[in-house]
Amino acid sequence: MMNPQIKEENMHNQENNIFIEKQVPVQPVPPVAVPPVAVLPVAVPPVAVPPVAVQPVAVQPVAVPPVAVPPVAVPPVAVPPVAVQPVAVPPVELTTGEQDSSVTNTQVLSGTEVDKPNPVISLPEPITYKYIDDDQLNKMFGFCMNTQDTTYNIHFAMFSINTKCFVEGTYEETEYTEELSDIQSKYNERYPFLQFFMNKEDDMYSFPIIQYQCPVIKESTDFSQDNGEPIVEEKSQEQIHFETECFKYLFSILQDESQIHEQQLDISSLYKGFLEKDETNLFVFFDITSLISKLKPGFTIAIIDEIVYKKIIYSTPVNEIVTNFFKQNKQLCSIKTIDDKIYPFPFQLYSCKFTDEYENISIESPEKYPSYEHSFFGIAYYFTTLPIINSNVETLKRYACFIINGLYIKGDINELQEEDREEYQKQILPASTIYFHENNLQLWGIKNISQFIEY
Repeated sequence: MMNPQIKEENMHNQENNIFIEKQVPVQPVPPVAVPPVAVLPVAVPPVAVPPVAVQPVAVQPVAVPPVAVPPVAVPPVAVPPVAVQPVAVPPVELTTGEQDSSVTNTQVLSGTEVDKPNPVISLPEPITYKYIDDDQLNKMFGFCMNTQDTTYNIHFAMFSINTKCFVEGTYEETEYTEELSDIQSKYNERYPFLQFFMNKEDDMYSFPIIQYQCPVIKESTDFSQDNGEPIVEEKSQEQIHFETECFKYLFSILQDESQIHEQQLDISSLYKGFLEKDETNLFVFFDITSLISKLKPGFTIAIIDEIVYKKIIYSTPVNEIVTNFFKQNKQLCSIKTIDDKIYPFPFQLYSCKFTDEYENISIESPEKYPSYEHSFFGIAYYFTTLPIINSNVETLKRYACFIINGLYIKGDINELQEEDREEYQKQILPASTIYFHENNLQLWGIKNISQFIEY
């Protein structure tokens, strides 16, 4: 028979689902080493899938009838052969640095004719010069003073600015530098100069002239606007009439007036103003640089050296009223830099060559820039101050020549004393320009081809 106490205790443990045997110690269980189990791969045999037979579909071709295109007969074109003449290129000598592919104006003086190349300009250069300041000319015309019995001679001072001369080279300091010309111009700089357009009438060169009659100006009775403020006119009726008459003449000398409108040129901007020479003569200035190619023939270009100093163009005198006007207004003879330094003006010279004697070169001559070797001065380009022969002088080539680092030799070169010749010989090398007399001629030798330009 079970002990009641044990029975009660077992019942209690059963309720808690815990079966514990009383007074039985629990021994620890030693670890059991489990050997690794090698898993062998299972070979799966491939499954053979029988091919499926696809029956081809027969496509019936569609017959397209050919289109007959008739042939086009092209007649053969006979191209005549073009004969290309070889061009002789003169050697070019670069003045500084290594050889360069750019074109320069400095060429080897070989004693033969050379062609003067044009400078290569990749970008437009900034304007570094100015002509006619704002306060040098009158803009508004008001001389009539409501009188109709006054007539003025309007002299048209039409000018252009030539900027094609770019002087290249280097200035060498020598013991004779101070004895050279006092014109100390810089090299490697562009030298602009003035060109005026003149007419030849009565064996005299003058500016074109028109007669200007003072107009009858009707007085306006409307002196105020709607708000009572006075009317301020930008230009008076007298000024408008004056400019209109001037522009009428300007249009009359153009080959085709329609070109002005097609190119949308601002004609009013060409008018620069005027100056009074005396009671009846006015000089009106127009910048016609943009119109040169559009002018009718008949004008002769002249530079300041011819108008003011030589007072002669070719062999024809310049009208004194024109020469005197510029002498009275010297500020109108020069072009200035932006900082008001005066550019040197060029001399007008005639190109010449020498065989048995000196001879000027005509416009028809194929020789453009001949040079030769002088027995005393060496190789250079030579010019005369005046035409050697007074016949057919208007067919001669004229050049604007800038005198840089000039050497002036007094007296005829053939009459110099030996000691003078030796002293001058030392000064020839650094000089770029040489002025001398020979055979009763005033001559110039210029070594640098970039110091002169034909006009």
